[in-house]
Amino acid sequence: MANRITIIIPVYNAALYLERSIKSVLNQTIPEWELILVDDGSKDESGQICDEYALKDDRIRVIHQENAGAGAARNNGVTKAKGEYVVFVDADDYIDPYYFEQLSKHTEDVVFIDVQCVDENDRKVKEEYMSCYKDWTKDDLLRSQMTGKLPWGGVRKAVRRVILADNAIKYSNHRIGEEALYSFQVLHYAKSVGFIEGPVYSYLQHSDSL
Repeated sequence: MANRITIIIPVYNAALYLERSIKSVLNQTIPEWELILVDDGSKDESGQICDEYALKDDRIRVIHQENAGAGAARNNGVTKAKGEYVVFVDADDYIDPYYFEQLSKHTEDVVFIDVQCVDENDRKVKEEYMSCYKDWTKDDLLRSQMTGKLPWGGVRKAVRRVILADNAIKYSNHRIGEEALYSFQVLHYAKSVGFIEGPVYSYLQHSDSL
């Protein structure tokens, strides 16, 4: 079961939030994961923070690259991933300690998760439940995703790495919305879809959020 889950965190000038994000991975209730931190040419202390955590835990690896955007950083991380599932976390967000334990019970190609939005004081702003669509067909999900009726962000799902590799699925290089094509393609090629019910991912809403 070693490294069944690969977490990829693209990092760019995120020193203010990065440690909380990393610690939320370290606090998972199961140990079978690897974390890939992709420092996308940060100008602050983010790269140093990444290296310090990698020295403390051999499940953590760091990639330093010239600034190319979040999409390119995620793609770079995927090329180094070894886990059965790939999970994306943004550097200013954090995950629930039971996220990976719940994910480990699934075998589907794509596993959607429920998320919540929090403000800079960790106050819950809203909850967004992907699990309310659990009775929909894949075709219904794909059509609604393409028309914007339901959210499609890359952090809202765990994906089997073989799906990405076999179908050459990558993030685009657009600075905003780089997850769109990725999200549509993984759902298109998935043969099975699952859901984790109850928010296991918290995304931060702040002035610098894309």
